Amino acid sequence: MTLLERAAVNYDHPDALDVELFVSHMDDLAEGKSVKVPEYDMSTHTRPGGSYQLEPAPLVIVDGILLMAVKQCRERLDLKIFVDAPREVRLARRLVRDTEERGRDPQSVEEQFVASVEPMHQSLVLPSAQYADLRFDHPFDPRAAAKAVWAQIGKV
Repeated sequence: MTLLERAAVNYDHPDALDVELFVSHMDDLAEGKSVKVPEYDMSTHTRPGGSYQLEPAPLVIVDGILLMAVKQCRERLDLKIFVDAPREVRLARRLVRDTEERGRDPQSVEEQFVASVEPMHQSLVLPSAQYADLRFDHPFDPRAAAKAVWAQIGKV
């Protein structure tokens, strides 16, 4: 695909993800095996060719807005945590990240937010909160949240 075609892909939908590779990495880490994670360039929407090795650990934290929306991922999580933030906060965070880290202009970030990010949040991300063992809604006390997470980890 050309850069323009890749930029038009809805990356906030599970169809844009390599779920099969991600699930195999989750399985390998759970079995105590290391994995080679392909490097990804968010500004060009490509895998430029490199990779890095991720080692297994007694506790593996997996982060992503679509984790609980994808059944194969959700089934592999021992503890599921959902952190929700209002639309304004999500947009503000995305504006900072995409302009500073990905070299995007604010207008394109806002257009993408309206066209795909917010609709996917409403249709996939927010409904996946039903699978969470813990849920934190903005604003919340990070120390209290950390204590609640630590308590849950002790039960797993």
